[in-house]
Amino acid sequence: MKKIVAAMMMTSALMANDSGIYVGVDVGSADNTDKMSVERATFKNDNRYNEVKVKVGFEADEATKVQLTFSKIEYDEKVFPPNSTGTTLYEGGIDLIKEFEITSSLYPFIKIGIGYGKMDSKHAVMDNVKEISSNIGAGILYKLIGGVSAEVGCDYVYRRWDNVSDGSLTYEMRGSAIKPYVGLNYEF
Repeated sequence: MKKIVAAMMMTSALMANDSGIYVGVDVGSADNTDKMSVERATFKNDNRYNEVKVKVGFEADEATKVQLTFSKIEYDEKVFPPNSTGTTLYEGGIDLIKEFEITSSLYPFIKIGIGYGKMDSKHAVMDNVKEISSNIGAGILYKLIGGVSAEVGCDYVYRRWDNVSDGSLTYEMRGSAIKPYVGLNYEF
């Protein structure tokens, strides 16, 4: 019974419209440029990806937010060298966002963040490849009605992957992209 009462109290606290906690989803797409180094040779590869990002955030203070993210990123083509099967990256991350109020509904923002993820990519030697990313971006948030807001933004994303080996050669991979996106948030 105590657990039910505690859960009800927490739920009512979250439902108060000024808790500063929000959930949301972003959808974006980017033309990614990968640089792959093998021994002394460097190759460039362009690869498009689509991203769906789920986020949970809170207000650290009146104009600063912290959000935790989970992304599913689908590349159009396999990312790694021959004999690879990987096209889907799953990534978790954290962003720090600074908002600037223009009106009570319009908030431009800047943000910076990091991420860490994994792609299943069957190789002769490895089953998956890990990566770390950083991003910097800007956008604008528009409060629609109640706790619902829409946002439009653009991020510069840099990704560094694990070195990948196919048994005889080792591949070093880095990628970057400019990713526009749109999103919806609901604040409790």
